[in-house]
Amino acid sequence: LRVEQFSFNSKGDIFIRTWWHPDTFIVGGGKDRIERSADNGNHWTSVFETGWPPVCCIAIDSDDQIFAGTSGKIETSLDNGTSWETLVDTLPVSFIHTIAINPEGHIYMGANAASANRGNYCSKDNGHTWDKLSLEYQATEFLFLRNGFVLVGVGSGISLSTDHGETWAQVLSAKQTYGWSMVSNQIGTLFAATANYGGTDGGVYRSTDNGETWVQVNNGLPTLEVNSLVINSLGHIFAGIKDHGVFRSTDHGEIWSDIGNGLTDLRIQSLGMSPDDILYVGTDNFPTDETESANIFRLSTR
Repeated sequence: LRVEQFSFNSKGDIFIRTWWHPDTFIVGGGKDRIERSADNGNHWTSVFETGWPPVCCIAIDSDDQIFAGTSGKIETSLDNGTSWETLVDTLPVSFIHTIAINPEGHIYMGANAASANRGNYCSKDNGHTWDKLSLEYQATEFLFLRNGFVLVGVGSGISLSTDHGETWAQVLSAKQTYGWSMVSNQIGTLFAATANYGGTDGGVYRSTDNGETWVQVNNGLPTLEVNSLVINSLGHIFAGIKDHGVFRSTDHGEIWSDIGNGLTDLRIQSLGMSPDDILYVGTDNFPTDETESANIFRLSTR
């Protein structure tokens, strides 16, 4: 019913987070799964399943250890999802919305919390202990740059840390935004996208100075509600827009073109770019009966 997030391990396996209904359809009775494909998405195996609360995010480190964030818990798997153990379940957070791993192996987490400044943490010992970040708002996406620079998307825009997340400064203020998605190309140009509801602050932003300043680059996009952003090894950027399809820019965001020919489902929820430049597209559905479902598409981008 919904394909949320794509992650890839070093073997080329694909992991996705899906929201689904059991055989007996009940409105509001959905469950969450992590599913794995070892054959480029032709077949899928469920490797983790929850009822409520759901799995909210996954991340895979350089040793193929998988981390999954649920409701106040982080689970981990060392055997490609065959077995799982709980790393931590004592943090004062509810839904964990994002997990990201920096080049040094430190794990960053953004989550809902009972009060401000309580939902964002960092672990430097593979998830066993966690230190609270001074970031004021809930993180929805992390992007790690060189020399300890960290970008984070929050509900009010983007914040930047130049010291591995010890201190933060807001570098972009954008109202009525949600779900920042951020990528960097090989020459260090940064791109960030958001879904913007009813305002003019959304779409895709670009920075050429490590996130200090940003400009909007939305020429050719049909709306400012961009759900997902990925980039391939050629530097081509792909934007997923619900109800409109997938758009590509080959000139650093100056112009966007619709490449959705062949997509039979435009309810774009998520994008994933594999290490061999295959673009995966996941769709979303809010069901009314058991006949409705989501879809996954793929496209070679080389």
